[in-house]
Amino acid sequence: MSKIRIDSPTDVSDSKFLSQLGMGDHEALATVFDKYRPALLQFTRKRLPFDLRRTAEPEDYVQIVFASFCAYLQNNTAHFTTSTDVWKLLTTIALNAIREGVRQVSRSEHFEGLDSHEAVDKRADPTAEVACNDLLATATATMNERQREIVRLRTHQYTIEELALITPHSSPRGIKRLFAGLRATLSRLL
Repeated sequence: MSKIRIDSPTDVSDSKFLSQLGMGDHEALATVFDKYRPALLQFTRKRLPFDLRRTAEPEDYVQIVFASFCAYLQNNTAHFTTSTDVWKLLTTIALNAIREGVRQVSRSEHFEGLDSHEAVDKRADPTAEVACNDLLATATATMNERQREIVRLRTHQYTIEELALITPHSSPRGIKRLFAGLRATLSRLL
């Protein structure tokens, strides 16, 4: 089976534009939407499972991607050096949105046919969730804000490679070291 390759648009790569985009400039965002939308729609169509097409169209996922992209730029200063960096971030967001859609469909099928009391009983114990959150907060208390953000994103299913791409001044190796330290801290706390 041959691998499907969808190339990113390459005509949005001048450094001034990428700098404006990284700062969340509205005109630059509109240009990204116009230039990347067709390629991102094709990318999403190729990867969207049939199960998800019952509840959402590929265009819905493209809208989710751009909304997430805008939200990311509002909350973070991104450093794009080439248009490939923009494309990688957009496709990462798309893949995460599709994964989340698959999880939601899976959850809804799991709870289908159960009454509301049975569904609540099958979910995780809220007390355990609070305890886990407290434990994680304690373990990350000595970390700086950037490191805590990396941990937070990892809990949202970002891969090490994706984190290295979207977090300024981070490498996969450095992120792996961060999580090795976190595991050691959690082991001591438990």
